[in-house]
Amino acid sequence: MSESALEVLSSGEAMRQLTESRAAIEAGDALDGDKLATPMANRPRRAR
Repeated sequence: MSESALEVLSSGEAMRQLTESRAAIEAGDALDGDKLATPMANRPRRAR
């Protein structure tokens, strides 16, 4: 296992966020790629 993976797995905050994210996905409270594509395409662009 990589050092970065171990770092994430040992972080209580990261694990809390992962648990919260999984619960949101299970409840249908998440955007998939198709649902996210439209708002991303319509967002204002910053000048570079």
